[in-house]
Amino acid sequence: MVSLAFEHPIYLWFLFGIPLLILVHYVTIGKSKRKALKFANFEAIARVTGGEIVTSNNSLLVMRLFVVLCVILAAAGTTVIYTGQTTDFDFVLAIDTSSSMAANDFQPNRLEAVKTETKAILSDIDSANIGLITFSGVSFVEKGLTNDLIDLGITIDNINISIYGGTDLSSAIITSTNLLLESDNPRTVIILTDGRGNIGTPLVQAVNYANSNGVAVSTIGIGTDQGGQFNIGGALTSLLDEYTLMTISNATEGKYYKADSQEALKEAYRNILDIDEKKIRNNISILLIVIALVLLFLEWSLVNTKYKTIP
Repeated sequence: MVSLAFEHPIYLWFLFGIPLLILVHYVTIGKSKRKALKFANFEAIARVTGGEIVTSNNSLLVMRLFVVLCVILAAAGTTVIYTGQTTDFDFVLAIDTSSSMAANDFQPNRLEAVKTETKAILSDIDSANIGLITFSGVSFVEKGLTNDLIDLGITIDNINISIYGGTDLSSAIITSTNLLLESDNPRTVIILTDGRGNIGTPLVQAVNYANSNGVAVSTIGIGTDQGGQFNIGGALTSLLDEYTLMTISNATEGKYYKADSQEALKEAYRNILDIDEKKIRNNISILLIVIALVLLFLEWSLVNTKYKTIP
């Protein structure tokens, strides 16, 4: 069920001005007709206007009324409320792109499995504020907090194994925390990695920084008990380092899940995010302003073409 709410309902009083605008429109049309009757050459006017000396311009009236309506509703802060799949959290996904994520204990590798399940979970969410970073020896902000989940999915598609060596878990935690500083909702970071941090700031400093800013860090360990092989100058085996990831989660009041299959990864996502049917509020003021501008441009075009006034 869809309903409407208004952040500033006092502006709705301006709706009572719409009947006045209709009255002014037809009064103006009446005056224009009386002026037209002063012309002597009615035959010439009829040829130019298609047989009608002065039109009622009902199309223009409707457009102008919609413009006024959109502006009033935008000023009132119109919000659409509906039921959909969402989470109470604002969160940042931190995806490990170090060389060990190319290990083949997932098909075709760990990173591709993470990308597939991340996009799948996003497709199940109707609304959320999500940020995205990737990290290896350095961290990159791929997306700040956004509710454009389609664009976020496209960004995830373009993630690849990094050319930078090492895995800096501390940088991932600090960078992700920084993206959440302006959020007023419960905040969490989800780190998807095989857990083998080997460079960067001491992990305890990153954990303290997350705690001081009220950010929980949940971790999902990507890897099987047998580990997987990847090639860097020869076949290497990567094993999941669960201890490090458990330490991070326990210290920040987050959760740890081991994902040794894509099904386990999907379940870990759902448990961390607590995705459920909830009331979603979507302010459409910006959309209404855009519609009003489009209608104004269309009205201006018609006034200067089809409904152009004859001198």
